[in-house]
Amino acid sequence: MAKPSRFIWCGVHQQRKILESCPKCGHFPCKGLTAGQIARIAESTPLEQTVTRATKRRIAPMYFLVKDDQSLEVYTGTLDELPPEKAAEAVEALECSAYIVQELTWVPAGKEKKVKIAGAGKKALCVLESSDGTLSLTEADPAERIEEGAKLYPVDKRLVRQYVPVKINLESEESSSSKPPVTTRRKSAAKK
Repeated sequence: MAKPSRFIWCGVHQQRKILESCPKCGHFPCKGLTAGQIARIAESTPLEQTVTRATKRRIAPMYFLVKDDQSLEVYTGTLDELPPEKAAEAVEALECSAYIVQELTWVPAGKEKKVKIAGAGKKALCVLESSDGTLSLTEADPAERIEEGAKLYPVDKRLVRQYVPVKINLESEESSSSKPPVTTRRKSAAKK
């Protein structure tokens, strides 16, 4: 089997270049490199993945229900249609209408890739759906790398369970009690 050549054709500079010198180029990694060539470069130069772009993709509004034990459950539909047994378990509901997709690239370790990302540096409350399907609540920055295959759902609204006051039939309460009825100030002032 022939040994792979150290030289490659560089489409950016339009000449033959040494493969190991590619990480020094400002265009690294370019479209001309294959996965095998990047693996060969990684043998001589330590590489790490960094975020080049974070794109927000809109979805139909969905909810993540937070239970008493702080576990999360996905719920699609409106909160008016929420079954009573799920409503009793939920402490709060997190409404999300988008998720963030990160595009990653390889850079030499220690070298910063200067790319402008909308919302970079701003941590926000997000639901992280791991590649294995587990959900967790975290504060995340879209420019920070998350695990491969994970989805990041920024929280639009945080809805806390509301307790509705119970209406009491006053007529039945008055007939059962032996106390005289309470009069309001206006009625008592009008009688004097």
